[in-house]
Amino acid sequence: MHWAVVTFGKHYGRTLPEIVFHDPGYFFWAIREDVFRGRAGLEREAKLIDQRARRIRVPSDGAGTPKINYVFSRFDGRFSHLKLVSPDNLSDDCDSRSLRRDVIDLGLLFDARHDFKVDGELLIASLKSIVFGDAGYRMTRKRCEAFFSNIENFVA
Repeated sequence: MHWAVVTFGKHYGRTLPEIVFHDPGYFFWAIREDVFRGRAGLEREAKLIDQRARRIRVPSDGAGTPKINYVFSRFDGRFSHLKLVSPDNLSDDCDSRSLRRDVIDLGLLFDARHDFKVDGELLIASLKSIVFGDAGYRMTRKRCEAFFSNIENFVA
């Protein structure tokens, strides 16, 4: 798929898939504020990416499809990391709270609180660790676009 380039604002020259991986807080803020409305190509792509970013498939471990836990600190409620868990594992870490889901939803944290910069960076690092096997995996334009172009990465 060919992705349109943003021609305004702080992400001038980037595509929406790049923005999601590099500044998810901005992307979800822009969706909420309808920033892409009426902008050639971007409005349709923004809706598609918003939908996909909220339904990322949890990688299978061969023995079934694990669930994803969003782990939060018990002390301050801040997001800590994502953790793969087997569907029948009901235990959580004793020093944290968690929220279990069938999919990875990059918008979940933004929907819950709008102080998203640090949480968003941790979320993307966790996603890269789970999906690509390395929290430091470099997300180039080509990799960001390939990820969002492959429908196999998302649950319908």
